Amino acid sequence: MKISFVHLTDIHWTGSNSYRVDDIMETLSGKFQQVRKYCDQYNVAAVLISGDLFDSKHGTKISYETSIKAAQHIKLLGLQVFAIAGNHDTSLNSIDNHPLKFMFESGILTRATNIPQYVSTQNGQNRVGIAGFDHSYTTDMSRFSAINPEQDAPLIGLIHMMIGLKSGKFYSEDRLGIEEFTQSNVNLFCNGHEHTSLPQMINSKGQIFVQPGAFRRTNTASEEIDRVPQITLITVAWDSAGKSTISTEYLPIQIKSDIFKDWKREIKSEKKDELKGFLERVQSMRDSTQLDINTLIKESDLEPEVREILESYVGS
Repeated sequence: MKISFVHLTDIHWTGSNSYRVDDIMETLSGKFQQVRKYCDQYNVAAVLISGDLFDSKHGTKISYETSIKAAQHIKLLGLQVFAIAGNHDTSLNSIDNHPLKFMFESGILTRATNIPQYVSTQNGQNRVGIAGFDHSYTTDMSRFSAINPEQDAPLIGLIHMMIGLKSGKFYSEDRLGIEEFTQSNVNLFCNGHEHTSLPQMINSKGQIFVQPGAFRRTNTASEEIDRVPQITLITVAWDSAGKSTISTEYLPIQIKSDIFKDWKREIKSEKKDELKGFLERVQSMRDSTQLDINTLIKESDLEPEVREILESYVGS
């Protein structure tokens, strides 16, 4: 017997198109349709969201249309959806006056807390606990230890923080090492917050940590432009003796190309500075070989985009 879950994080639902050429709501809608297909394909029992459903922590900046669209697409998944609040969902550690609070209170989302809630297999013989811990910049680990799951029930915990193999700093923010979680009864931690994905990690206690990366590419940094968003497929299986095992796999979300307004322009600007010196060298070659510079460019081993830059520079 087995049961499956889908985990996604950092959706950053918004109506803003400040740095994109696509309709961002339409793009997010398409991504949720892909999640729904995965849920159907793998007979998923519930969906898990580990923070930052919305892009702004200030509820007054989130339009009614944006909130309704987000709610509609969560409901269209047709499954129970557990969630926690990320740093973009809270102001002064509170979700008051934020659409996320309405989603919890209306039942569109099930709020995951340190009191586990359980999802049963189809035959009702086995259960998996779901716990959650809203984002906090504190590094107090005691909140992960005050959990009492059912005996023999695997426990999945939703978190939203900086984690890694070892503790340290991520810019000015504390990053916790996975060995610091060993006092917790959680078997699998589903993390969010950091937008790049991390491979599955396992600590000395056998606790599993997954972080598929942000569901939405949120800026024009080079790593975001090329990043393929992912979600986590989680499968809990029981053998004939009733012993459970947990396996995880990242599933890709198809994305649109060339949605960022400025990145090509920025790359071209950088390349022009670099190519100016190159062109000066080519010019001296032309003087010595009597070859036309356009011929040199056409015969050079250059990528089409770089060749286009060179030709436009020479023509200007």
